[in-house]
Amino acid sequence: MEAIVKVLDYIAKQFLLIWQWTYDVIINVIKAVFIMLTDVFIWIFDSVLALVITIMSSLDLDLSFLNPGSYFSSMPADTVQVLGQMRIGEAMTIIVAAIVVKITLQLIPFTRLGS
Repeated sequence: MEAIVKVLDYIAKQFLLIWQWTYDVIINVIKAVFIMLTDVFIWIFDSVLALVITIMSSLDLDLSFLNPGSYFSSMPADTVQVLGQMRIGEAMTIIVAAIVVKITLQLIPFTRLGS
């Protein structure tokens, strides 16, 4: 009788090992498929951005009017000195950084808290 119990116990342990192995395989396959899908999404996103960069580089846009250095060079020296003493450059940097942070935070879901 003990031999039959040992054999049945051995078969039950083997069945549990096979079941655990099958469960691990299924979980690993699901994880691999998820990673593949995220990689495909990232690949598509990267391809779209590469296409946008190609299109933007093919356009001949003259954006030199956006360079503030060209405006400072046309100002009188005294005016540029006064603006430097008033720290207008740092103030503009702080304002632009705040705008960039605000826009970035609004692109994140669930962070549009009253703005």
